[in-house]
Amino acid sequence: LNIIVYALFFIAVITANFSGILAFLLFMFVLTLSMRFILILPAYLIGNYDLKSSFAFSFHHITWIRALKLLGICLIGVFAVIGVSLLIGLISGLLSFIPYIGTLMQMAINILIGSFMMAFIVSAVIGLYYRYANVSTNDSPDLINELKE
Repeated sequence: LNIIVYALFFIAVITANFSGILAFLLFMFVLTLSMRFILILPAYLIGNYDLKSSFAFSFHHITWIRALKLLGICLIGVFAVIGVSLLIGLISGLLSFIPYIGTLMQMAINILIGSFMMAFIVSAVIGLYYRYANVSTNDSPDLINELKE
């Protein structure tokens, strides 16, 4: 999966020599296509699909319009993360001037932010998988009745 996406990104970079607009359009196409692949790993790992079925699951539920919407959400998220990272980077940069402890505090802040972002991305992808996963509606009323008792 990564090889396919990396190859397409490489082709987009090569086309920048010919036309900047063509490279930008190809780059946006590759990003949108990679959004269509977003449910493959959760379907394979959580949904116990085989590899072919996880591709079919992802392509069935993530249409081109949904992929564009997800791309927009991801781009807004990336810009927000960059803004927050710059602010926290300035603060942690000031802390690095404190001898010995400042450097450790800066590393701890960077590790904390990195782990928070990884947890957020993993939970978002898993939530997106469960958004489209088939949930049996027959079990729901029994579960609700058991919880009431």
